[in-house]
Amino acid sequence: MINEATKKKGNARFCAARSVLRCTKDKAFSNLEIGNTLSNNKFTASDAALYTFLVHGTLERLLTLDYFIDKLSDMGIESIDEKTKAVLRVGLYQLLFTDRIPPSAACNEAVNTANNMKLKSSGFINAVLRNASRQSSKLKEQITTLHENIKYSVSESIYKLIKKQYPVNYTEIFEALLSIEKLPIRVNTLKTTIDDLQKRLPGTEKNNLSPFGLVSTKSNSSDIIADIGSSFFIQSIGSQYSTVLLAPESGQTVIDVCACPGGKSLSAAIEMKNNGRVVSLDLHMNKLSLIKKSAERLGISIIETVCNDARNPIQKYIGTADKVICDVPCSGLGEMSSKPEIRCKNIESFGKLPELQYNILKSSVNYLKENGILVYSTCTINKNENEGIVNRFISENPGYYIDEMKVFTPDVNGEGFFVCKIVRSNKE
Repeated sequence: MINEATKKKGNARFCAARSVLRCTKDKAFSNLEIGNTLSNNKFTASDAALYTFLVHGTLERLLTLDYFIDKLSDMGIESIDEKTKAVLRVGLYQLLFTDRIPPSAACNEAVNTANNMKLKSSGFINAVLRNASRQSSKLKEQITTLHENIKYSVSESIYKLIKKQYPVNYTEIFEALLSIEKLPIRVNTLKTTIDDLQKRLPGTEKNNLSPFGLVSTKSNSSDIIADIGSSFFIQSIGSQYSTVLLAPESGQTVIDVCACPGGKSLSAAIEMKNNGRVVSLDLHMNKLSLIKKSAERLGISIIETVCNDARNPIQKYIGTADKVICDVPCSGLGEMSSKPEIRCKNIESFGKLPELQYNILKSSVNYLKENGILVYSTCTINKNENEGIVNRFISENPGYYIDEMKVFTPDVNGEGFFVCKIVRSNKE
């Protein structure tokens, strides 16, 4: 364990190695792990930023780092214990992917971390990282020549899937997923205007897909997150665009079938000017409280929450909704930039998703009134979960038509997502 004095003030590199270990060995979600660690340690502002940078960056480049650790170590990476690998990964990330940390500091702090973890491998860690430091220029040059899935740090199965589905621009997609630098902000127009908030948050700019959205660079993100109050919340550009396409109006009824963590429900309520009804459904009762807390903070009073399995429509809501939000569970391949642990997954783990997604969509249209609108959305770019689902639905279910369908592949401005506007026709 880390000594008590270090624990109190928060050691960024020790905590980073521990968090990387939890994400790789225990399969913790990186966003939750980072949030919990920041809450439980007394970091200075600079150490909090360093900790977050190291965890996210190490997980993002994990496969590339493991490739080099395997080459630099005489024993091979499969023979290295998980704790030692975590320390090596964080140390090597500093040597290969950042210029702002001196190599000596990266090596020395890795040894200190190993000692604080009571590892017997501190000498081994020092030798591997010193070796990497001496060869750092050569190793950096080698990255561009590696097999593309190692170069872009994605599993071979994800690499093959995206290359097959996007043969013309797959390299641009992978490059973008390593370079997205924008933090997306959703303005609460119940409390302020987009222009006034932009003046309050220096370094932000409007995004062209959402009339109520701003974006900021990651370098300014910690200050913005610390400033969160009632006038805005963090919401992906894809989620914001879903609300644009849904176009909820004051006085309408909106049902959100897979609502948590609640961004789309909140956004719909804001566009409705807090007048009407938003029913937020979700399978997980414990998560619904998050929506209630966020609604209270933003000054929203029209949201009601109900625990429900989205595959089974609630009888009393059938035929009552003007608009339905159907943001289904997905593989998340469009958001590997913000959720880097997805990069290492095998696509076989997503095999059951399309049938689940189809069943949720088929259930959710039951809530629509005649001429009602449903927006189906995902944060993946896997066509099997997107076009494949909505096209199957339209072919098997008369009385509905696609009004608009768009896929946004990742670029430097934002992550990838898919949206489809489906209308219930009054003609069978």
